Formats: sequence, structure tokens, C-alpha cells
Amino acid sequence: MTKDKNPSDAEVAAEAAAMYPDTNAGPPTPEQIAREAHAMYLNRGADHGRDLDDWLEAERRLRAKARTDRGDTATERAREADRHANGGDDLKA
Repeated sequence: MTKDKNPSDAEVAAEAAAMYPDTNAGPPTPEQIAREAHAMYLNRGADHGRDLDDWLEAERRLRAKARTDRGDTATERAREADRHANGGDDLKA
């Protein structure tokens, strides 16, 4: 890319995806939530009447798992912010 040329939207998106791959994962899909909620329902002995509770708990579990899988904990986010504020990624927390 030359100095006087602005990057295209596609170039910016590609660079962002390379720098922050986990941010493109998105929230759990309705299908993923439904599978998790159904598994909870079956594990509970197919006890009816808790479908909304199961759905919300399944969504919470999947979101927590995604954060854990990519190391996105509050402590890790704070360390990352501190590293950037202090001028670099090479500092150890």
C-alpha cells in the first residue's frame, strides 16, 4: 500500500481479522443454543416446563465457553489494556 492510497474496506477488514481473529467468532447461533438446551433437558430427565430457563442457561454457558476458549477473561483483558497503555505488547504482567 502506498502512502497516498487509502486502504479499501476489504483490506482493512482482512488486517483486522488477522490482528483480532477471535472477535469474528460472533455469538452462539440459535442452533447451537438449541442443541445445548436440549442436552440439558435430556440430562435433567426430560422434565418439562423449564424451556426458557434451559435456553438462557445454554446461551450463558456457550458464551462463557467461547470467552474461555479464546482466553477472554476480565484479568486477561485488563492485562492487555495495560500493555497497550504502557506502549507495547512485550511487557510481562
